[in-house]
Amino acid sequence: MATTELDDYQWLASDDAEPYLARAAADQRSTVALVTALRKELSPTRVHLVVEQIELRERAKQKFSGADQMFFTRKLLEQATGELAANYKAARFPHHVPTVDLCCGLGGDLLALARRGDSLGIDIDPVSALLADENCRRQGQTSGSARRGDARQAPIEAGMLWHIDPDRRARGTRSIQTEFWEPDAGALRQLLARHTNGAIKLAPATVLPDDFPEEAEREWIGQPRTCRQQIAWFGSLARRPSQHTATILGRHNEVPPASISGLPDQEVPTAQELGRYLHEPHAAVLAGRLTGALAAALDLEAITQGVPYLTSERRLNHDPRLATFELIEALPFDIKQLKAALRVRKIGRLEIKHRGLQLDPDVLRKRLGVPGDNRGTLIVAGGRDQVRAFLTVRCKP
Repeated sequence: MATTELDDYQWLASDDAEPYLARAAADQRSTVALVTALRKELSPTRVHLVVEQIELRERAKQKFSGADQMFFTRKLLEQATGELAANYKAARFPHHVPTVDLCCGLGGDLLALARRGDSLGIDIDPVSALLADENCRRQGQTSGSARRGDARQAPIEAGMLWHIDPDRRARGTRSIQTEFWEPDAGALRQLLARHTNGAIKLAPATVLPDDFPEEAEREWIGQPRTCRQQIAWFGSLARRPSQHTATILGRHNEVPPASISGLPDQEVPTAQELGRYLHEPHAAVLAGRLTGALAAALDLEAITQGVPYLTSERRLNHDPRLATFELIEALPFDIKQLKAALRVRKIGRLEIKHRGLQLDPDVLRKRLGVPGDNRGTLIVAGGRDQVRAFLTVRCKP
């Protein structure tokens, strides 16, 4: 990090930059006109930071309710835990127990932890530490602060809890393998050996090394239609030791989260006959390998062996842990028959989903294109022996 770059970010986060940020936010002219006006008073670097900050704050509103008073970089915003997920995670940390947030980034998790009690953010990047500290101040979180430091030498004392979000791009490209992170798997092992009560933020596809504590609870956190992150909970923070959990958050804080927990890869019985409805488990359920646990909890069966689509006579479109589709017709995977079925029903707006085989939805959609304004969802599922197509309508939640 060049000193001049850090100096510019220190200026951006200071009161001296506030008039320029306010002017840029209120300016209705083109970006070119805005830049031209600001260049009369600021250096090119600081003009860029002001204009970029207004753009990033607008994008950040999808993650943070107080985005207009926060500071971001493009990379840190992309990596940051959003407010909903951060609040959900922080609720597992007891009130008034000091917490250290390692590799804190811009402070997404730190802000939520600070609402529970004293929380210190540590990041080796000076800009990250600066922005996280300022974001705590601007959001009125007086229990939270951040400073520059090495996560491997963090001041964690007995009785403290910790959260860490290792850099998964330490070698330039994103990796799900812990040995390529910073801190890497070895450093994480040492952290766990010294302080057993903590949490590691992981990518959804990350597999923990075999020698990590077996008692860890692994939780996949999703929001509508997507799985955002995986958390490995250790020690006192693991509510369901050795189990997997999938949790789907609502679109806002007033909607309670929905979870399913259990052992992964439970067998799902195959239906003798299809029910009126088909169900697709949420991406977080799939990532956590909890289709069997969900099927058992809701008394569902698989439409075919080895494919995570479920069926029932009951409509379950109020359960965020799965998406529900009403079955119109089950067909062999034959282009001619499928086109005829779509044409009869005037389904020209077709969503295509598939499991168990390689398929390009865009290519198939063009081949099946028929005129019509009705909507439908085609689910293609199967393996080498048999591929079936299910024409359905998505049930609105």
